Amino acid sequence: MGKQINYEIEFYKKAGTERSLVDDYLDAMPEKHRQKAMAIMARLEEEGPNLRRPHADTLRGKIRELRCGFHTFEKDPGGASRRDCQRGTGDE
Repeated sequence: MGKQINYEIEFYKKAGTERSLVDDYLDAMPEKHRQKAMAIMARLEEEGPNLRRPHADTLRGKIRELRCGFHTFEKDPGGASRRDCQRGTGDE
């Protein structure tokens, strides 16, 4: 079997700052979402560019996105269901 390659995730920081916008974004997430994002990033470090859907996808060329899939659907007081939200309307 081949040697395991380990990848490292680096977040870009603005010049003169200690933290990245990603750090701020993760800190602002609910704990449950942050834990899910961290678990998917750990998989990204293990699998690198081989991480596929549903956790990563190619946008175009070599530009990739990490997908964490946070869904927090709740029925609203107006009666819209999850299905209505997916269709984009509560009207039928």
